[in-house]
Amino acid sequence: MEYPFPPLPPEYVRLMAARWLCVGWNLLGLIWLVRRVRRRKDVRASDAFWWYGTAVVGLILIGFGYSQRSWIGNEWLEPLGAATVSLAIAGTTLSLIKLYEEYHWGGIVGIVLLYGLSLAWLLTPTGHYGGSSRWAQCRNNLKQIGLALHNYHDDHRMFPAAASGQPAHSWRVAILPFLDQQEAFDSYDRGLAWDVAPNAKLSRQEVPPFVCPAAAYPQDNQGRWYSAYSMPTGPRTSTGTKIQSMTDGTSNTLLVVEACGAQIVWTEPRDVDVAAQPTGINLKGAKPRQSAGWLSSYHAHGTQVLMGDGSVKFLSQRTDPAILKKLATKDGGEEVRDF
Repeated sequence: MEYPFPPLPPEYVRLMAARWLCVGWNLLGLIWLVRRVRRRKDVRASDAFWWYGTAVVGLILIGFGYSQRSWIGNEWLEPLGAATVSLAIAGTTLSLIKLYEEYHWGGIVGIVLLYGLSLAWLLTPTGHYGGSSRWAQCRNNLKQIGLALHNYHDDHRMFPAAASGQPAHSWRVAILPFLDQQEAFDSYDRGLAWDVAPNAKLSRQEVPPFVCPAAAYPQDNQGRWYSAYSMPTGPRTSTGTKIQSMTDGTSNTLLVVEACGAQIVWTEPRDVDVAAQPTGINLKGAKPRQSAGWLSSYHAHGTQVLMGDGSVKFLSQRTDPAILKKLATKDGGEEVRDF
């Protein structure tokens, strides 16, 4: 059995239950207004029907959109929902106040229904993975990592290897001093394996630049923090190389990628393998919360990557795997355009 990635947000079921309960409740209010229009032929009731109908139809459409996994995280849905509700509040409130003058309790019920719709929409958590602020923070994380890697390169005349030493330690540990994490670096014992005390304790310490804020499951069941970011490893990748060796061009060579579905503990000397893993973004995994591919993120419709020149780019989920393979090599001689 294969599991889709990214997995549904933890609050997704609660979110959808609240959305559809809100829809059902307000459909009853819409039916009530229809009955008023048909019985009384009241112009004010007719106005309320159209305003209220707009809000309910908009909510149904947006509720349906959220129920489709591919829509989760679309940035235009929330503004659309807020605009629909705001429009309904402005017009329907005025109409229902007039209705109250004639129908009393009926008007009160209508107003309560309207604000029930508004509050349920505005106060229910969205459950998004791909909000713009989280996307921006993830991008900033990669920029910090890129700066740290280039500073490391200035000091050592090459980028760190994905794993080095005996026992092996990760490049993420090696660049800690360049991320203003000197204390964490000093507490790591390079003479011991990454999962042996005191190193095992350090893996339970959060290092913010390695954590994507969109990740719904940033820790394992032992409380160890995953790294959202990994070096692509394999033949002719950029791990442990010099800038001069990137003959394909630093802007065309991947340095670090998002790999949330790999579930790599940040101190673990393990990274994604371009040669061994399927190529694609957010591919399905053999276990929940895992992705078989070497690029995976909790952002909607794609992933962010760090290039050799320190720039951060967003790769669409539809990016041709052949292009991804070309970007993974430093000296393949391929020409890559429009990615």
